[in-house]
Amino acid sequence: MQILDKLVKNRENKRGRPPKYRKSLIYFSLAVKIIFKLSWRNLEYNLNFILKDEKIPDHTTLFYRANRIDKEFLEKCIKHIAVQIIAKVGKINKAIVDWTGFGYYDTCRLVLEKGIRLKEVKSHVKTEILVATKGKIVIPIAIKVGKPYSEERKLYKEILKEIRLEEGSYIIGDRLYGINNQLAKLLIDKYKLIPVIPVKDGIRDSIKNPYRKKQKEI
Repeated sequence: MQILDKLVKNRENKRGRPPKYRKSLIYFSLAVKIIFKLSWRNLEYNLNFILKDEKIPDHTTLFYRANRIDKEFLEKCIKHIAVQIIAKVGKINKAIVDWTGFGYYDTCRLVLEKGIRLKEVKSHVKTEILVATKGKIVIPIAIKVGKPYSEERKLYKEILKEIRLEEGSYIIGDRLYGINNQLAKLLIDKYKLIPVIPVKDGIRDSIKNPYRKKQKEI
């Protein structure tokens, strides 16, 4: 909470009436909800025990504020905390990239919505995540939240621009990241990383791109 308070203070807009509940409380509450997979009502109930000296908003206010969080600020928070953790645990030479989609569990709604309306489902968004590993320690070091139906490899390229891993570090991902020639070139040539990503020959043709060939050999 102290780290969040400091980051929020540096970003605060002093104009207008201050919010009734501080932003750091909302971010903390959202983290608790995700980690423990709580409903909004259960979140309100548990926060009253976790933060006994804090005035806790009701579940409807938590839902309203959580739906209006600043995605860019959230990304900066994760990056800031990761830098502090890495400074304590030492050099990181292995990272894992993956993506997730919020809203895929809402199958009934997605079946009912068609065409353009389906693309307007706000909860149906792509999120790219990069985590570093140090022994048994897993450290989230970057997150990039995209619009509904964003292309995960584009989000991954954005992360690579912002987060520079040590040259010679291993980057681990699934087969999806191994089918793009440009991405393979970026990882090997520009960022000097060692991609541990599955690459397979096509049904009719073998791999011809030199970077993907190298990736396959690894």
